[in-house]
Amino acid sequence: MNCSLSETSITVGQKINLACRLDEPVATDAKVSFTNIDSNPAYTLQFLGPAHIGGQILTQEVTSYRVGNHELKQIKLVLNGRETPLTPLSIHVSSVIQTEQQQPTPFPIVDPIEVPAPWWWWAIWIVVGLTAIGFIIYRTKKWLKERNALAKLQEESRPLTPDEKFKSRMRKLESQGYHQRGEYKTFALELTNILKTSIGEQLHIQAEELTSEELMLILQERYRKFYQDAGSSLRTVLYELDQIKFAKIETTSEHCSKLLDESTKIGAILFGEIIR
Repeated sequence: MNCSLSETSITVGQKINLACRLDEPVATDAKVSFTNIDSNPAYTLQFLGPAHIGGQILTQEVTSYRVGNHELKQIKLVLNGRETPLTPLSIHVSSVIQTEQQQPTPFPIVDPIEVPAPWWWWAIWIVVGLTAIGFIIYRTKKWLKERNALAKLQEESRPLTPDEKFKSRMRKLESQGYHQRGEYKTFALELTNILKTSIGEQLHIQAEELTSEELMLILQERYRKFYQDAGSSLRTVLYELDQIKFAKIETTSEHCSKLLDESTKIGAILFGEIIR
């Protein structure tokens, strides 16, 4: 893959293009992003907006706000989940400072006579200033209140994603404290339902209607990446939950807390990884 900057010497904030010629054409709806993993990337290279795909040419608008010569060796292209490091790039960023010529100040022939302002003049300006400040504070508070109310309304009306549902249900289960009150069977039933429902929604399978063994077989055959990353942990958790549900083993609140932690890790893998 060949990548280059349209210009290698720019001023602060000047927009230029980073163009990459791909080995083969990609679809225009492909998921594309650039990342700069340098140890001190702040303002060295800023990516502006989404990348544009045109056949084998990938174009990304960039700029820089850090003055100096920069060697860009840590830029990666992420295309449909696949990371590709770019060849090192160099850029020189300079600052343009506009200076105005100082005009000589004419010296008056006669010094002006200072006349003290009356007290009521100062009083008027103080009242005007305080009124303006009070109005600004009032309008700011009103705007913040309206914005928060609108954001809350939008948040409540927006349907939750499977990831958000999983985290919300896990928090609720932990707060209900079934395992702390000794209601281990109820705890096991709820946690099993959360895991199977979340897996079903994310992978689009009827996981709730399957036994633990049937679910593990489907994951092993169809979703190998998830199975490789979390299959062993998931099989252990489901097995132990089944044992608790059918009263085949005795358990403790500490052990149930460990099952909660392990289920949270399984959820992180389920929603954080690309399922192949």
